[in-house]
Amino acid sequence: MYKKGIKANTGLVGNDFEVEHFFRDPMKKIISNNIEEREFDLRLLAMDSEKEAINHRKGDDLYLVSSKTPNNIELTDVNFYQVGTSNFNELEYVIGMRNSHE
Repeated sequence: MYKKGIKANTGLVGNDFEVEHFFRDPMKKIISNNIEEREFDLRLLAMDSEKEAINHRKGDDLYLVSSKTPNNIELTDVNFYQVGTSNFNELEYVIGMRNSHE
């Protein structure tokens, strides 16, 4: 993502996950009433380490990269999209970061 200019917020402050840091709004650089730059473009959460954070504050859309849906995710009033991939090359292809999945 770095090479494509996509900035992610992982919620990590040092080595610790902070839920408030993860769900904060990005700082924005505004010039002539136009947003020129955002601090981050997306939030990226590792479900294995922070299982309950996903339900702390719901967004409009939730994209899950996993072959199975964890039981602890509350999906009421959320547009839910799930992508099951077997490797990073396939994931990069699905999200448009590469032209072939091999």
